[in-house]
Amino acid sequence: MGTKYKHIICLTWGYRFPYSDSDSCVLFAVYILKAIRNTIEYSKIFILKAILELIVIKLSKALRKIFHKKIVEISSY
Repeated sequence: MGTKYKHIICLTWGYRFPYSDSDSCVLFAVYILKAIRNTIEYSKIFILKAILELIVIKLSKALRKIFHKKIVEISSY
């Protein structure tokens, strides 16, 4: 994680730590960045899961149509 983002988070949140306590601010910023990264990771997982479910639904409908046609053809003999 870049130092630039840590300092931006420290300034954005309005914490005015003394220089000796800057580690606390950086640690706080690291926790914020990790939380943001985890949220993005989880949202990617949910999006991928939704896409996979959509693919499975489309495939199952297509297979159902194919098998239905085959069954109708076989039963017509």
